[in-house]
Amino acid sequence: MDLLDIKQYLLHQFKSEADLVAAIELISHNFTKDRSELSTYLKDERLVSAYTYFYLSTNMPKLASVLGYLGKEFSDFNDYEFVDIGTGPGTFLLSLLEHLPHNNYYGIEVSQLMLKQADKLVSGFYPKASVTLTSSLKEIPKKCMKRIGLFSHSANEMNPEQVLNYIDKLDLDEVLFIEPGIKDFFKKSLEIRDHLIQQKYHVHYPCHSNGSCPLGDDDWCHQFIKITHSPEVQRLCQLVRKDRSLLPLTIQYYAKEAKTKTSVNRVVRTFKPTKFSIEMQLCHGIENENKLIHLQQLTRNLDKQQIKKFSSIHAGEEISFDVVKELPNNVVRGDIHES
Repeated sequence: MDLLDIKQYLLHQFKSEADLVAAIELISHNFTKDRSELSTYLKDERLVSAYTYFYLSTNMPKLASVLGYLGKEFSDFNDYEFVDIGTGPGTFLLSLLEHLPHNNYYGIEVSQLMLKQADKLVSGFYPKASVTLTSSLKEIPKKCMKRIGLFSHSANEMNPEQVLNYIDKLDLDEVLFIEPGIKDFFKKSLEIRDHLIQQKYHVHYPCHSNGSCPLGDDDWCHQFIKITHSPEVQRLCQLVRKDRSLLPLTIQYYAKEAKTKTSVNRVVRTFKPTKFSIEMQLCHGIENENKLIHLQQLTRNLDKQQIKKFSSIHAGEEISFDVVKELPNNVVRGDIHES
């Protein structure tokens, strides 16, 4: 799906590239600088179209990267129906449809303009697909197969009670959050996490168990995904001065089905390399406990290729290592395994 394909299904047809770029920059400004004006773009066809053009093209590749972190592939969801809660113009629905065109899909969105835009895109690209776009839960029938709910940059705009109400009313078997990688949402997500565990859900990502989060009150956990865009999308990103190749996200995945218990090390954050070592903070989970480890990988025994590879590890990735020496304060000197 290239930009020319998307452009033909926009609600608003821009007179020039400069007009389009100006509209994208206005939306970006409101997202990052003036959030008091955040909802105004939902009432303007021009801005909804600009949002769709930019974020559809740069968000669609996200989903494959997110599934990779979960150890999943699209084919693992062949027998599921999907509910995208806060679907917007159908950014993630279209990504799913591209890989799983025969599944049942429901997109919930309160903005009528966004629903109109999503309908135009879905009808244009996948006219035979089973997609219901609605602002009401009443139009979503009782599930007839496994159902997964997707919060795609929407739970961030809700309070925890609203999020949990959707999960309960939709009777979701699994829940996937793809939200901004910011501290505010992470703190909100801890309340959601506690309630889901009480409702017999199991944490599948990023935590390794249902044990309590080991991070302190002023800390938070988020991930980074790296995406390679087509030359035309890269050019658009340059025009609007936004890097969409390395994206911070909060990815969380819950399921009623328990996962296989294994000992795992998830990278929480990386630190600036020292002259002698590559260092990172890991969340180590086993059984019903999650704990933090500070890992030191000495570089003296690594070649240049290994140093480059280990230095490019991002938060969210899973690694394994051999313990060389245990130091005080949960610091471990170890040798990272090459995947």
